[in-house]
Amino acid sequence: MKPTLDGLEIAPCVPSGCRDYTVTRAFRGADYEIRVHNPAGVQHGVKSVTLNGRSLNGNLIPPQAAGTRNVIEVLMG
Repeated sequence: MKPTLDGLEIAPCVPSGCRDYTVTRAFRGADYEIRVHNPAGVQHGVKSVTLNGRSLNGNLIPPQAAGTRNVIEVLMG
């Protein structure tokens, strides 16, 4: 999870045995619960990302309003 000028970039790189994990991150006053799912056991690559249930194109999370709690679901693949 890397902060950029345009938002929070999600680009996990994990051992192949890591199947699921959750990270909580504050970014520009908003809280993000990032749930990463890796059913295929890949080490990197993002197949899909949702933000609060909405599908996103790519792996960049746009900044959300300060004081909000946001749930991000990441499917590696």
